[in-house]
Amino acid sequence: MSKPTVFRYPLGLIDQNTDYVKIDAYKYRPPGLNVPTQQNFSFAQKSSDGLYDSLGAKEIRGTIILPIPQSMPTNTQSASWSEGRMGPGATLGLGIASKTIESKDFFSNLGSSLAAAAVGISKAAQTTLGQKGLQSFFAAKGVEQLLGQDGLFNDVLARQTGAVFNENIELLFRGLNLRAPFQFAFDLAPRDDKEAQVIRNMVIFLKKEMAARKGSQTGAAAGLFLTAPSVFKVQYMSGGKPHPYLNKFKICALTDLALNFTGSNTYATYSDGTPVHMSLGLTFQELTPIYAQDYPERNETGVGY
Repeated sequence: MSKPTVFRYPLGLIDQNTDYVKIDAYKYRPPGLNVPTQQNFSFAQKSSDGLYDSLGAKEIRGTIILPIPQSMPTNTQSASWSEGRMGPGATLGLGIASKTIESKDFFSNLGSSLAAAAVGISKAAQTTLGQKGLQSFFAAKGVEQLLGQDGLFNDVLARQTGAVFNENIELLFRGLNLRAPFQFAFDLAPRDDKEAQVIRNMVIFLKKEMAARKGSQTGAAAGLFLTAPSVFKVQYMSGGKPHPYLNKFKICALTDLALNFTGSNTYATYSDGTPVHMSLGLTFQELTPIYAQDYPERNETGVGY
């Protein structure tokens, strides 16, 4: 494999004492399926970052080095939480199901469990709501089934008694979210022919690497499959090392590229047609969410992801 190309802008202004953004492009590696078996019943799957940890510099398709922009993407992280409700009906139903399933004689105990539950509900409802409230309960439940309208009983109960069923509402964890896409906006103002050429080649490289590739099949299978674009490792750097404070990113997809040829809101070019001022917007999104295990027990540097 040929040596990967390094695109550096601006020329001569990024060195071992400079903070900058480094973007490495890699060939996409599918994570694969980890189908559990009787011998290994595990759904654990190697993270997308782990797929690229063992790759050396020779596996990089190309590297882009750009100054840290004036407006940096905000460092965010989120988890999915939402309210959960479990009213007395659902709670009772789960209790009946659990006790019935645990019993040896499933079907014979099912009827007696339901009967006992009905008696329990009736006594509790009559004690709390009175005879009128109990009648409203069964009447409303019948209408709910007939009309397919949920929550009717709570409306009736609130009107008659000023009380409603306790639904035991609580905020519950629902899962992880992928972090929102983040964008870098770079100002590109070439000062000579060399920088103009670097910018053009860099943009072509990014466009090519973010584009899908047609399959190599011929004949009837030609064009049937597409292979994934390259993925990118984005890093804040300080000299030749990761930045000691700024956040890190997981392996990303480049989802959007926007090149504005009028960076100063005025169209102006050099004699060879190169725009005097351009703005390059790159939007990335990480392939995998952030887990607690991604943070070391003790952070020596940086704020983590």
